[in-house]
Amino acid sequence: MQTASYYKNSGIIPPLAPVLMLTLGVAATWVMAFIYAYAIAYIPFIYISFILTAIFGLGIGVTVNLCGQFGKARNTTFTMTSALVLGLFGVYACWAVWFKAQGAKTGLFISPDILFKLVQFIAAEGAWSIFDSTPTGGALYAVWGIEAAIIIGVALFMVNSSANDTPFCEECKQWADQEKVVGPLAPIMDTHAFKSRIEQGHFQAILDLPLIEDRYIQYTIVKLLSCADFEKSTLFLTVQAVTVEVDEDGKESKDEIDIVKNLIINRAEYDQLLNHEYVQETEHDEDLNDEDFREE
Repeated sequence: MQTASYYKNSGIIPPLAPVLMLTLGVAATWVMAFIYAYAIAYIPFIYISFILTAIFGLGIGVTVNLCGQFGKARNTTFTMTSALVLGLFGVYACWAVWFKAQGAKTGLFISPDILFKLVQFIAAEGAWSIFDSTPTGGALYAVWGIEAAIIIGVALFMVNSSANDTPFCEECKQWADQEKVVGPLAPIMDTHAFKSRIEQGHFQAILDLPLIEDRYIQYTIVKLLSCADFEKSTLFLTVQAVTVEVDEDGKESKDEIDIVKNLIINRAEYDQLLNHEYVQETEHDEDLNDEDFREE
């Protein structure tokens, strides 16, 4: 019986990855912090401010992912640590720029001890008002703590949620981002049984799913992945259950759930799955020939 082998990060951190995090990552975070701090300084609505805070954290997460991708980092601990470090730097940078935006005679970079004293001063005086109330002291520290938690938390969530999304071909030293899609196929009735069959090497479970039209609310998509050097590439299989939802305005949204994600397959299995439609037509023709033979 074949044992399933899924893609796992090798844990390798090429020298270029830390360099990119410390240069492009820091530079991009600083630019985003500059924009964010000035937006916060001039937008009086706290609710919009929290939305901008989440966007800032999202931007840091995207930056980490891009630096990790270009640097070919295959180590989740490294990327998560990078997200944490850049998140903390982002919190510091937006504070430094915010004081500058408020007219303080400081540079864009302030030593941590001076920054802390300025924060204490603002906490005692208050920074903004809401409903005719000006939060100070512990209440203001709590708001700032939530803001920092959002920035860092969103960045960490973004990096963690995308970990192992694209497998890496260690043979060719490239990301396996070349994708061929088979489907849409009929929805899978029993996902647990289906996954078990696939992990045991019974890919007929996929070939048994008939092709359907796009308009179906539920369907299955098969993704076949390889790197750019296909002849040498390690090959991967992902199977997704897709549900289409339509809101009151007629706008569609898709919910994609991975049933099988980045399963390593061989070339014969890749070709068989890629030619799914042809295989189905051949089997259908054979069934018809058998019926004709029986009639004779």
